[in-house]
Amino acid sequence: MSASFSVQRAEPSDLPKVGEIVAGRYTIERFIARGGMSHVFAARHAALDSVLALKVLDPKLFQGVQDANLRFTREAKLASRLRHPSIVEVFDIGVTESGLPFIAMELLDGQALSKLVREQAPLPWPRARGFILQILDALQVAHAAGAVHRDVKPDNCLVLRGTDHLKLLDFGIARVEDQTQVTVAGRVMGTPHYLSPEQARGATTDARSDVYSAGIVLYEMLSGHCPFENGTTFEIVGAHITEPPPPLSSLVDVDNFPEGLPALIDRALSKDPDFRPPNGGAFANEIRNLGGVITPGRV
Repeated sequence: MSASFSVQRAEPSDLPKVGEIVAGRYTIERFIARGGMSHVFAARHAALDSVLALKVLDPKLFQGVQDANLRFTREAKLASRLRHPSIVEVFDIGVTESGLPFIAMELLDGQALSKLVREQAPLPWPRARGFILQILDALQVAHAAGAVHRDVKPDNCLVLRGTDHLKLLDFGIARVEDQTQVTVAGRVMGTPHYLSPEQARGATTDARSDVYSAGIVLYEMLSGHCPFENGTTFEIVGAHITEPPPPLSSLVDVDNFPEGLPALIDRALSKDPDFRPPNGGAFANEIRNLGGVITPGRV
């Protein structure tokens, strides 16, 4: 799969419209959502008569940002080679008639993990365990390929309707190690509540940054709260750098968890990356080794 993108200056009106045929093969059926750097449509493949999601670069938000096209293109190339049941599948990339890059990917029906957490947290350990293992197993595929997601958060995890099967989405700010780091000038890449300390400082990131963010997702699923959630964005970012997270035991009864889980979460949320599990697979293995049952003698 290859494409050479040359993005022209475009207005929002240049986004595909319902009924329009994109790249000679995708008929736009409906608008689905707007993300951080793109608009997502449901589209039907003309030859295969199958419906998929078409993710089109936002022409307004990133006008004048020189690396927007590079990051968008990289997302497609990265995601297309990551194969795992918990990673969204990418089928094709191309350019719309108005010059906007697009990614064609599987169309998913479900809700963001963030919505589920808002409505149902704290989640029981067996269910939280199932979700975090899917996230970590998907991350390990990326980590083994030398990639870092850099924006692991419940909003980027979709739980398929009627199941607890989860898909990790949006490698849009991912960086392949040993490639030139691409950022927007003056911005810290990532989401403040799930930002690793090294991201917050603007330092180099690796798989351990994803481990930190995944640790916060687990912390939130089990407690209903992020470790740092009050204050301005600047204050939250600063807390990731300097403040220890509140112990999980201060928010929820840890007697309902396997012995060793709070300590493992504390290590995942260490300010020093060297103290964290080194990658998603190692974190997942430690969780599996805890077992899925409550410590004997506890309620």
